[in-house]
Amino acid sequence: MPGPYIIRTEKSITPAGAEHSAAKILPAETLVITARGTVGNCALMGHPMAMNQSCYGLRGRGGVGQLFLFHQVRQQVARLRAGAHGSVFETITRATFDAVPVIEPAPEVLSVFEVHTRPIFDRILNNQREAHTLAAIRDALLPKLLSGEIRVRDAEKSVEALA
Repeated sequence: MPGPYIIRTEKSITPAGAEHSAAKILPAETLVITARGTVGNCALMGHPMAMNQSCYGLRGRGGVGQLFLFHQVRQQVARLRAGAHGSVFETITRATFDAVPVIEPAPEVLSVFEVHTRPIFDRILNNQREAHTLAAIRDALLPKLLSGEIRVRDAEKSVEALA
């Protein structure tokens, strides 16, 4: 997994498409966990987005923040996978989640956890976004450089224009 955040997906839905479908746009940092196929892969949404029916979107409640929830679920993935069932492919259901023990720290502990982890996760998200941007620049410029369509000086000017 390249990072704890999903910032880009293979397929996407437009706002107009979302309006006319059952798909719901979930808020940024919704925890997504795969429920079928590759059970238990989880990540936080890097921005508002929709997901397919093969996943669950989890939100903390009762003072539980998304970062604590992310760590809590990641620690329980083995138990979730062990509770998966299905005849065609492994599936986790809401009942699977109910069978997994949950740690419920005091509100003060949750607050301290959030204060200490938030800057780290903000930096991770920014780094993932920057890596995505750099990869897009590379993918756009490299074929042109290799074919001789543009020269290094021209590519530098293109990159400066983007900054």
